[in-house]
Amino acid sequence: AYLQLAAAAVDRAQMFMSRDVDPNDKTWFSTCGLMGPKGDFTPKKSWYYVYTMKNVLKNTRYAGEIKSSNANVSIYKFKDISSTKTVYAVWARTSQNLKVGAFPIELSSAVKNARVINLENSSISGDEKALTVSNGLVRLDVTEKPLFLLTE
Repeated sequence: AYLQLAAAAVDRAQMFMSRDVDPNDKTWFSTCGLMGPKGDFTPKKSWYYVYTMKNVLKNTRYAGEIKSSNANVSIYKFKDISSTKTVYAVWARTSQNLKVGAFPIELSSAVKNARVINLENSSISGDEKALTVSNGLVRLDVTEKPLFLLTE
């Protein structure tokens, strides 16, 4: 949702509720928080994912949606405001546990270095790995959990 808000030119968004009301309650919004209920503010997996996204996209601005070769995969481009860094948010926009292996993303031929950051539980910076850029192309294993492709 935060990525789509950025694409819609919304410059600020607010979380409805930062903590759960009652993790045992089946009522709507009882478990919508990013951390446990009052008295137990233990971060949930979603807290780490949002925090990582905030860290990765710091100092960037939405620069457009990139045409995808798969109708179920979204690619949003973010440009750093003070450097040559570009971040691509990539994810399958379905809710069917879709996995797209070795999904190709075409980059500028000038890009020589790329890294991927996968969201990880218990990490505010994710799991970062170097990627091989071959003729301006990288390949990623895409799921419904966003990942971030960084180039410079």
